[in-house]
Amino acid sequence: MIYNEAVAHVVRGIDLGLYGGTYSTHGASVPTDGFWVGGVGETIRVEPDHDREHLAYLVQSVIVSTQAEWIGYWMEAETSLYHLDGCSWTDDVDLAAKWAKDRGELAFHSIRSGTDLWV
Repeated sequence: MIYNEAVAHVVRGIDLGLYGGTYSTHGASVPTDGFWVGGVGETIRVEPDHDREHLAYLVQSVIVSTQAEWIGYWMEAETSLYHLDGCSWTDDVDLAAKWAKDRGELAFHSIRSGTDLWV
């Protein structure tokens, strides 16, 4: 399965308590510029202390159910819950904002600045 590396990255990142990350489900290099927009399919929320096997299953479920080219995760600071969902990439800020609005997202992420842009 091509997405095993993405599953491993997400599980490892959550184990380490990292804020978030986005990984290819098809072996592509991760862009260093542009914008990530989540909300491809349903978001799954998980506790940071899930056992690794169950967490890997949840990450695989998101990849399979969304068929997204990218999987992202991020930690909600107020609750310490992690959010997992399929993501899209674009280098067009206007398109990123449109996708975010269309998907009901509150923000999208600028890769270069490392900040979230609220819609």
